Amino acid sequence: MSEREPVGAGDLVLVMEIGGRLAAVRAVEVASVDEVERIVPVPGAPPHILGLGAQRSRALTVLDACRAIGVEAASAQASDDERCLIVVREEYFYAVKPDRVLDVGPAAGDEMPLPQGLGDGWSHTATGTIETSYGAALLLDLDALLGGSEVTAGNHMAAA
Repeated sequence: MSEREPVGAGDLVLVMEIGGRLAAVRAVEVASVDEVERIVPVPGAPPHILGLGAQRSRALTVLDACRAIGVEAASAQASDDERCLIVVREEYFYAVKPDRVLDVGPAAGDEMPLPQGLGDGWSHTATGTIETSYGAALLLDLDALLGGSEVTAGNHMAAA
């Protein structure tokens, strides 16, 4: 994970649900929140890659956040939310699909350490916790999420 400043009280965060847990990312790291209607599967892609989509004539790699972390979606109703976080890294566009996007708002406190016992996937992608208007949320490292968890990558390599 890259060196970064901790999130402080008042910093804007985007809050979402992933695998039945509240999660958040820094709002400045998200270009937009939008629906990606048509996703074309990519043969041989890792399990967390849903496929390729398009937004405003730009190709997007679409990732399933639950699969990237290595957790199950909370419910079918939660995953009915078709909105994705649009993220740009080194001129490449990604759409990250959580179970549900909730809101953008200020962090209610400073970033706190990550609790023990979350499991390998969360430990790989989360950097701490942050208090939000929805409650305590795991703060995610988008770069780690885009790469998929070590658990997911290991499962894909074993299947190959």
